[in-house]
Amino acid sequence: MWRARKTLVEATQNADVFAEVSGILKACAVNLLKISSDLRLLSSGPEAGLGEIKLPARQAGSSIMPGKVNPVIPEAVSQAALLVMSHDAGDRAGLRGGEHGVESVSASRRPLSARPAWTCLANAARILCRFCVEGMTADEERLPRPCRRVDRGGHGVGGALGL
Repeated sequence: MWRARKTLVEATQNADVFAEVSGILKACAVNLLKISSDLRLLSSGPEAGLGEIKLPARQAGSSIMPGKVNPVIPEAVSQAALLVMSHDAGDRAGLRGGEHGVESVSASRRPLSARPAWTCLANAARILCRFCVEGMTADEERLPRPCRRVDRGGHGVGGALGL
């Protein structure tokens, strides 16, 4: 619930609440970026990647790699997360300004990026859940395959590690 500050001087001089909201949004963006990166890695393949999960096919893969599915939803979520993280960097730069109460650029920057960042993260999380996580399945045939490759000295992760 919004309440007016007791002193307007504090309201204009203290930018803690803006920095805190921006930091919370950035933390959420970092988590979404980690999740989407993990999904991309776990679904990588079809030959040299992990391929432990199958993401829903939203876009055709590659003509030279049959069976490849491009992870477009995790990629889009990564882009949204990076956008919000860049908003946070801009917010921090703007909030540093305003020496001695002269706040021309920084004061105008404060309310602009929190709402778009919030909306961007909410939409990214909703899209990730609806179009990626809900249709995701384990690749039952693929799960034991990397183990066999390691035993034979194949070209998977085990071969790169010298196992």
